[in-house]
Amino acid sequence: MGRGLIRLPNPLSPATVAVVMTAAFVRLPFIAEYFGVPISTVRSWCARGRLASVKPGRHRLVLKADLEAFRAQNARGSATRASHG
Repeated sequence: MGRGLIRLPNPLSPATVAVVMTAAFVRLPFIAEYFGVPISTVRSWCARGRLASVKPGRHRLVLKADLEAFRAQNARGSATRASHG
C-alpha cells in the first residue's frame, strides 16, 4: 500500500462514512462500498458522465457535493421506478 493511503474497513461503519464524507473529495472504492456496487459500476458511472469526477493524478476523485447530488438523484429515480413498477 502506498504512503498516505488508508485501507477502508469492509463493511463501512457509520463512523468511517462520517469521516470520509468530511473530505472535499472521495475515491471510487469508497463510493462502491457506499452504494454496495462493484467498483467497475462506479467507473462506468464516471465514464458515462452520470457521476462527475476528476483525475488529477493516479486516482479518480469525486467531489463530495457531486456525490451528494448523484445520491439524491439516484434516490429520486429509485422511488419513481418503485412507484411505477
